Amino acid sequence: MIGAMGALAGLTGAAAGDAVAFEVVGTPVPQGSGRVLGGVMVTKTPALSAYRADIANGAAKAMAEGHLAMMARGPVAVLASFRFPMPTGRLVSERQAGRIPKWTRPDVDKLARALLDGLVQGGVIHDDAQVACLMVGKDELAEGWQGTEVVVWPLPRLGRGAP
Repeated sequence: MIGAMGALAGLTGAAAGDAVAFEVVGTPVPQGSGRVLGGVMVTKTPALSAYRADIANGAAKAMAEGHLAMMARGPVAVLASFRFPMPTGRLVSERQAGRIPKWTRPDVDKLARALLDGLVQGGVIHDDAQVACLMVGKDELAEGWQGTEVVVWPLPRLGRGAP
């Protein structure tokens, strides 16, 4: 799988100019389902709160550097690559490959849930319901930084009522 930043090269025209691209260094944290503790719904852990704040800060910085305002309330596409360290027990051939798909926990949908909530918190999107296209992957790397690569761009609003 190519990284999210590499995929940005495939965007053309207004989409590329309007894209918000950034990286978050550190282990990605999944956002599980909520649970009730003492009659209160709990969904966040300290690690999740910090990860979502890192996403929000990375997004806000990328928007400021690109002189972009908050995304419109229309549809957006999100591309993300979650990078994890490769366990030492992997086969030599897998380690030599350098980067392989991660097929173990955490679940990719729970990673995406945390990412999308961080994008809302960071002001890139108003609501995660705006995401009309979501492509995410998770990889293990033998070397290099761990974290999340993210690209978000607006999609055209076609049809009735489109500008």
